[in-house]
Amino acid sequence: MDNPKRSAGSRMSSFAMALACLLVIAVLGFIVYVITFGGEDNGVSASIAPDYVVERMEIYSSQTLPAPEEYLNASAKGMVISAQYLVFPERRTGEQNVAILMRLEDGTTRTENAVLSVVDSAVTWELGTEATPQTLLGDSFAGATFVQPLSEFTEVGTYQIKIDKNGTQLPFTLTVQDTTPPKITVKEPASFSLNQIIKVEDVLAVVDCEDKNDVTFLLSGLPDTSQNCEGTLQLVATDAAGNSTTCDVNYGVYGDCTPPVISGMKTMRTIRYVNIDTMHDITAVDETDGPVPVEVKMPSNFNIKKEGDYTVTYTAKDSAGNVAEETAVLRVISNDDILDTLTEEDVLRMGYYINNTLLAPVNGKELTEKEKARKIYFQVQNHIKFKDNSDEYPWHINAALVLQRGYGDCRNYCGYAKMLYTCAGFENMVVEHTPESPTAAKHFWNLVKIDGEWWHCDSTPRIIEQIFFMWTDAQMDAYSKKDGNCFERDRSLYPKTPA
Repeated sequence: MDNPKRSAGSRMSSFAMALACLLVIAVLGFIVYVITFGGEDNGVSASIAPDYVVERMEIYSSQTLPAPEEYLNASAKGMVISAQYLVFPERRTGEQNVAILMRLEDGTTRTENAVLSVVDSAVTWELGTEATPQTLLGDSFAGATFVQPLSEFTEVGTYQIKIDKNGTQLPFTLTVQDTTPPKITVKEPASFSLNQIIKVEDVLAVVDCEDKNDVTFLLSGLPDTSQNCEGTLQLVATDAAGNSTTCDVNYGVYGDCTPPVISGMKTMRTIRYVNIDTMHDITAVDETDGPVPVEVKMPSNFNIKKEGDYTVTYTAKDSAGNVAEETAVLRVISNDDILDTLTEEDVLRMGYYINNTLLAPVNGKELTEKEKARKIYFQVQNHIKFKDNSDEYPWHINAALVLQRGYGDCRNYCGYAKMLYTCAGFENMVVEHTPESPTAAKHFWNLVKIDGEWWHCDSTPRIIEQIFFMWTDAQMDAYSKKDGNCFERDRSLYPKTPA
């Protein structure tokens, strides 16, 4: 049997030894904890503990706030399971302290502080100047470049751009401003003529203006050109950014005040539906400039279909701005008044109107005499229907009748052709058939001088032969024999054609 006293002592000795071992283990554990975890207790770090987060984080105001994990050092990321802000940082420029709460892989937590610096990402640039990221943002952007060149921004405004800094494209807000006013140089005094109608552009012609934007101009007034005088105008130039410059522009008004003289106006007559050339024989001459252009204006109530008197207005202006104005009456008459009222001059105005279109240049090239004569020949032949009506009137009346009716016999063909040949500048005459029998039909056609020689041109169509353009005497005589001496004539009255 064991000794009771010995057993008790043995038990006390074993307890003491166990307690000592536990104490040693506790001390060693505390030392390991302090070394490993920095002595952290409920978020308080010992000075000898390593940092888990960066001391400072810098972003630009145009960037999103960094996630808490972005604050972790590379060496700490393997030991940190998750990170979060204790208090979410404010989105404002400047510096602020942020606290990062981290949960470690051993289940403990740890809190460390860092500084968040938010830098303003707005940058201002003066339009048209040379600039780099370094000159606009400081030396920390030495070597940085604009992803989009500033030269591409040509108007005042706000734009989103990116700056490449060490391979990272940072977003910025670019404000393009223009604070430079227009630069104005007056080259010479403005000079105007008496009675000249002046526009703003006439004053600006003596001014040079330089600016990076569009410029608008405001004048204090315009010169009074009713008399010779000299004076000064104030010119305000304002660019699109609102910058303004004011300068003086000296001017003088000199010259004559005598308008051109318009001549050739007279009462003109035509028949309903038949237009005329209202500008024929109308001229204007200025004592300084010589001949000047004339413009014609028809009244607002003009109606070629309606009989009545209409006032036609002619104006001419010289280089000094003097304007002359004259009027003439255009009388549209009824068909019943053709025989009693129309003059040769009235009818020729009808021909000038037709020729303006008929004989116009083709592809910018003027027609030859032969081409003009041919066009006139077929204009007459193709625009009249033959009808024997025995109109024994003067040639100009026969021409007017066919324009009014659209049909006629050889007298009308011949009169119409004479009108157009005369208006085109051709020397021409009417040839009359002299039949042997008093009861035989009369016939009329045209002799036209083309390229210096006389030719027969008969627009009246026939059953056997349709075209009698630029025929010689011999050709006419040969055909005449076959068709009842239809071209018999008194040859002593007419010039000879080429053989």
